[in-house]
Amino acid sequence: MAMLKRKLKLQHKQQESVPESSKDATPDDLEENVTSLPSCSSQGSDASIFPMKMKIEFLEEKIKWQEKMIGELENERDFLREQVLGKAKGQDVG
Repeated sequence: MAMLKRKLKLQHKQQESVPESSKDATPDDLEENVTSLPSCSSQGSDASIFPMKMKIEFLEEKIKWQEKMIGELENERDFLREQVLGKAKGQDVG
């Protein structure tokens, strides 16, 4: 019983170390926190579900972050494309 309490305390401390917002953290930063969790094989069957949930939450946050970055890069690409095409049209007229 005492060992289970220690494991739960350790998991709670590790959960607190995971950034709340992926805005400031890169996927690599988040992945370091997930990989530091105890492996599923070292725990009982009930406790092994917790690390899997953490990994799923991490992967969902990573997907959200990647989608946000894709959107920002697409906007930047479109902006630069418009600038290049605008300059090209300006040179043709002059």
